[in-house]
Order: sequence, then structure tokens, then C-alpha cells
Amino acid sequence: MKERPVPFSRIIYIGDGDTDIPAMKMVRAQGGISIGVFDPETWNDPSSQKRIYKLISEDRVHYVAPADYKDGSQLDIVIKGVIDRMINENN
Repeated sequence: MKERPVPFSRIIYIGDGDTDIPAMKMVRAQGGISIGVFDPETWNDPSSQKRIYKLISEDRVHYVAPADYKDGSQLDIVIKGVIDRMINENN
């Protein structure tokens, strides 16, 4: 059996739309981490909140955060925490 160059357990998938949902769910199901990001300006929009609730309730993502990629943002902290957990699991 040929080994996968990067095992799913080392994959972090960040998706921002409906077309990412199948990949996020597959990565999550195979042991990777899925993170859904959203436009922070739409947070108060009920339809945006409903999509976020659905991603979480249907186990499609592990985390949801605003699409703010700056150092110190919620997303930055989540990604760095996940990477550190991956490192610690392999030591």
C-alpha cells in the first residue's frame, strides 16, 4: 500500500463557502481538522448565523472563526493551537 504523503491527521482545511463543505466534512471524518471562516461583517445577519450553526451541528467543522488572518486574531489562535496539539501528539 502506498502511503499518503501527508496523512489526514496532519491536515487543517480552512473553508469559507458552501463549495468547501464536502471537503471540510471529508477531512474531519478522516481525522483532520476543519475550520469554517466567515465574513465578520455578516455576523449579525441571521442567515449567516444559521449557516454557522448548521456547520457546527452537522459535524462539518471543528471550529468556526471570523476570516481575520492577522496575528492575534481568533483564527490565528485556533490555527496555532491546532498546530501545537498536532506537534504534541507526535512527541
